[in-house]
Amino acid sequence: MAGPELIAIGQSPAGENAWNAIEKHGKFKYTKLSVPEIKAANVLYINGTIIHKNASCIPKSMQVLKSLNCRRVVVDLSEFAKADGCLSCCSLLIK
Repeated sequence: MAGPELIAIGQSPAGENAWNAIEKHGKFKYTKLSVPEIKAANVLYINGTIIHKNASCIPKSMQVLKSLNCRRVVVDLSEFAKADGCLSCCSLLIK
């Protein structure tokens, strides 16, 4: 999620397939945030703040993420990427 009712989708055939499945089978309606790079879709939205990768990792998508009307936290995940780690893999969900 990239915001309330907002889903980040990478501009790729796989991203479009995922979006089509969400629209067809989803219980709720969402708005799509289309980002040029697939890895730019891996974001976290927590309490009004979007956490995303830095510009060296997603240079084409930075302008899209900067356009969001919320607080942003940019993180360097270059070391995690070496082990195929993602931002969402580093999160702990607490209920």
